[in-house]
Order: sequence, then structure tokens, then C-alpha cells
Amino acid sequence: MRILILFLAILICAGCKKTTRNYDNISGGHISVIGHGGSGFSYLINNYPPNSWSSVTRAIEYYGAEGSEIDIQMTRDTAIFMYHDQNLEISSSCIGCLYSYDSAALCDCIFKSVQGQIPGDHLTPLQEIITHFQSRSIKPMLFFDVHSNSECVDTKFEEGSYYFHEMNVLNRLFAAENCYGWVHIQSGVKGLITYVHNHCPQMQTLFDYCADSSDVDFAAANGCMGVAGNSSDMSADLVKYAHQKGLKVQLYGGQGKNGTVDALNKAPDYYLADDIELVQNILAY
Repeated sequence: MRILILFLAILICAGCKKTTRNYDNISGGHISVIGHGGSGFSYLINNYPPNSWSSVTRAIEYYGAEGSEIDIQMTRDTAIFMYHDQNLEISSSCIGCLYSYDSAALCDCIFKSVQGQIPGDHLTPLQEIITHFQSRSIKPMLFFDVHSNSECVDTKFEEGSYYFHEMNVLNRLFAAENCYGWVHIQSGVKGLITYVHNHCPQMQTLFDYCADSSDVDFAAANGCMGVAGNSSDMSADLVKYAHQKGLKVQLYGGQGKNGTVDALNKAPDYYLADDIELVQNILAY
């Protein structure tokens, strides 16, 4: 009898098949897992400084994320570096604003240790990470979150000039690397989005901090390929409205498993993950 029961169980399980849920988005039902600042900002599970070389490459090459969001800023000599915070002393061995450094000096700055890990990653020019992934047959999706240096500029006019100069530098970099198809710019600054639409139309943009239908309408009118927003700000209906406008949606900010499930149930096209494995496991069932 035991043998018969076991045999029947094997037959039943042979017909079982693990399925992946099909979400109602404009990416064929697939949600791409994108590392937040690389392998994430959740220091309880991540020992790699966000926006460091190790964090970004680990997200894609170890965890198998389909891409990474990367925070970027421009130096005094117009090099673009991967870094998040307004002040260097928050996360690195250097002090002051990144914009006040030239690239040679900035390369000597080292990220602070996370969770006791031995520091060692130097701040990295963006071009190096693009060149690194350029050799892959399947390119990752890289989302460059443009950060200002408002503490290093005196007026809104100077801040605007900084943004527009940075976009021209990035446009030249993307042209030189021939990477327009797999890199993206995201920003919540409307002037920047409009400038890119009018002057750098090859660049793919996402309008960030989307919170209502007027933001979606702005993105659609200014040539964006998508919108990005916190899951707490974007309802399922707003995600659907963006899809109806032909825009892809990137969500972030879901806290823990329940918050992540709630965000994924809104059917975005991309999800920024601080815990890449958690998101991958949720999507696998």
C-alpha cells in the first residue's frame, strides 16, 4: 500500500509545473528586477556600498538582476561619477561636494565600510561601468538617477545650467559607447526632462516621483519612455493609466515582503529591489 501511495504521489507531482505569474503590464507580463543602487540600500542584508563598482556588478553578475539603478553626479571637470549623497563625507573618505572635485582627486575617495566589510571600493567614473557591460551579448538595463549638487551651486539658474551641462556630457558619452538602447536617464526635474526631449532625443528618459495623472501626461508629452515612482504614491489605477499612455512604469519603495508583493501586484514593468533575491523569489511563484 505504501508503495502504491508513493507511486501515485510521483505521478501527481510529475504533472505539477512551477509557473510564473503573468502581470498585466506592457512588457509582456514580465517585471524586470532592477538593483537599487546596485545590490541595494538595505544594509542588514547587503555589505556593499550603494553605487560602488562591487555593488553594481554583484547585482547583475551574482544575483542575476536584469539591471541596476545608479545615482550619478558630475565633477568640476565634467566627469560623471556614481554617487548618491550631497556630501562626500556621508559615504566616503572625502569631504565636501562631489562637484567641487576634479575626477583625478575623486578617484582617490574610498567608500566607507558597510556592516564591517573592509572598505576598498574607490568612487567610480560612470564610463567604466558602461564599458564593463558593453562587452556582454545581453546588456543589462542601467537607469541613471540624476542627482543635483544644490549645496554647491548658489542659484536655481546655476543648478539648471549644471543639469543641462550634465545631460550634454552624458549624451556624448552614450554616443561614444553606442549604448542608447540599454541606458536610461531618470529624474523628477521637469526642466531636465524637457531639455533632453528637445536637445538629446536619442536618450531614453523616465520622469521620476510620479504621483498623479498630470505627471503621467507630462511624461507622455515630453517623449519619456516611462515614469518612476514610490509604490506608496502610485496606485494600481495610476500604473494602468501610464500603461494606457504607452509608458513603462518603474516602482520602488515597497517595504518587506508584504510591501514588495503589494508593489508587484500593481504590475509595473520594472521594480527597484533592495533585496534582489526576495523579489526574484516572489516573482517565481
